[in-house]
Amino acid sequence: MITVAAAQLPARPLAQAAAALADIAEAVAAARHAGADLVVLPECCYPAYWLGSKDHYYQADILRGQAIEDWFTNLARKHGIAIAAGIVHEHDGVLHDAAIFLDKSGNIVGRHFKTFLWDAEHDWYEPGRQVQPVETEHGQVGLLVCAEGRGPEIFASHAAQDAGLLAMPTAWVNAAPEPGRYYNPQPDFLIPARASEFGLPIVCANKFGQECAEAQFCGMSLIVSGEGEVLSKAPPDQPALLVANVRIGPRRLVLPEVTVRKLLTIQPTLPPADARPLRVAVLAGEEGNLHDGSAALADQQVQMVVRPDATLLHKMSDPRLRRVAHAAIGMITARQATSFVCARLLALEGAQVLSVAGTLNNLPILQVRAVENRVFVIGSTGNRRVVIAPTGAVLAETTDATPLIVELDLAQAAAKLVAPQTHIWNERRPAAYCLSCT
Repeated sequence: MITVAAAQLPARPLAQAAAALADIAEAVAAARHAGADLVVLPECCYPAYWLGSKDHYYQADILRGQAIEDWFTNLARKHGIAIAAGIVHEHDGVLHDAAIFLDKSGNIVGRHFKTFLWDAEHDWYEPGRQVQPVETEHGQVGLLVCAEGRGPEIFASHAAQDAGLLAMPTAWVNAAPEPGRYYNPQPDFLIPARASEFGLPIVCANKFGQECAEAQFCGMSLIVSGEGEVLSKAPPDQPALLVANVRIGPRRLVLPEVTVRKLLTIQPTLPPADARPLRVAVLAGEEGNLHDGSAALADQQVQMVVRPDATLLHKMSDPRLRRVAHAAIGMITARQATSFVCARLLALEGAQVLSVAGTLNNLPILQVRAVENRVFVIGSTGNRRVVIAPTGAVLAETTDATPLIVELDLAQAAAKLVAPQTHIWNERRPAAYCLSCT
């Protein structure tokens, strides 16, 4: 058991870097006073998240390189607390969006460079090339940064290498379309589902407020247990210090070597960008089925019928990719959906829709399968049938026996660009992943 803290800090532009140091020092002192053994700080808590350009960064009046690492060393040593912090790391003219881990004596025992870059980060950062946990006095701790939460292979790499805890500096942006509201899929459902899937507690520290027009953050820092229970969550628009006790201990992920090889070598097949919409009827019933629209539903222009509440093709043991109407449908069981592997492989093979057979009493897992692969997911949770959009949003649902008829815009499943310059397949770094414990 370890006492962890997540410090949610105000967003400050690069010109306010000195004030950011004061925020950090105050938060670390408060975390130690609260009894925390480890405090996690946000992504690029110093000097800022939004650099604007490399020239803007280099012209700023800030601590750089060894100077900022020495500052964190003194801070950790002063308070006798381990720190996981997001900073800008520079070396020989190359910038990385980095997370550093300092032990309570102030020694930097590990660095991680963000592998999954987001939007304008591509203009000033180079992606990291390795995913490896850090050896600490509390055991192996995996470091990951913000958008890396969208890549299941990053979590799997930490789990395969005996990580017992994940520390996540982040700068989750506010994706809510309406002013005054806050939303981001990571704190909403993705992080708790990841913790549950891999059996690892996760400590996420975010910013709140706005650094510039392009960088408005949603707060909602959180600490999640290895069972996926949210132990503490911050508000979206205030400073906060979350403190919780978590049980750490590796739950090693073991994947068959043939699966590992396929995940690391498969080349993505992109669905057609001009795909026509697909009209689907989701039925209740005992017999699993997946086929072209039946005559009984022809007057409603249904092109595909699926019953997700029973095992497709009886005892289906292997995931399958089938062509129905003009769509590529990946078929997996509810049990297979609890792991990222089958859904990931089918999506990489070009699936636009995942049909999940059997009842899975975990809606967030289905949402994660949708958002991490940018595909539609059809499944059942409890007594309801659901259709989930590639964004992870529930597109349609029903709890009665009438057909659930919905039109899927398959072009959305072809749109793997989740932000400017951010294509989910391009952000995969197979050479960085370690999915085998051997």
